[in-house]
Amino acid sequence: YFTSPIRPCPDDIEIVRQQLLLLNKPARGILLGVTKELAELANDEIKMIAVDRSKDMIEHHWIGNNSNRIVKLADWLELESIATNINFVIGDGIFNVIDRKCQHQLMDCIRNVLADDGLLIVRVQCNPIVRETIKEIFENTTNNFCAFLSRLVNSICA
Repeated sequence: YFTSPIRPCPDDIEIVRQQLLLLNKPARGILLGVTKELAELANDEIKMIAVDRSKDMIEHHWIGNNSNRIVKLADWLELESIATNINFVIGDGIFNVIDRKCQHQLMDCIRNVLADDGLLIVRVQCNPIVRETIKEIFENTTNNFCAFLSRLVNSICA
């Protein structure tokens, strides 16, 4: 199994939390993947079903089912068999781990399960147009270690 190279930071999670608070309660939704920080947003007013096709990811990273969140072993392209007319779909880096064809198919699936006023909330990894040098990265550090590592990897792979 593997871990995500970048975990959502508290600011990212707060943005998602604020968007979910705007929904009519109780809200029902789907979490694509098993990102712990997003799964922890489930509560009495926000119910979610996490969907991941990797048994290993679920076994090693899922924080556990409770009355507000459950996990299903399934492909993201099979969302309609899991839930329909839901209030939200959230995911972290979901479009970074699938190819372009699957991205379009996933968007169709999401469109089919979301209610008309539903929300799609995703975080994607975007590479900068101008690559930083390693020297620039060390001169302009950040308090977020994952962001630092991402910048460093991007500069090395350029």
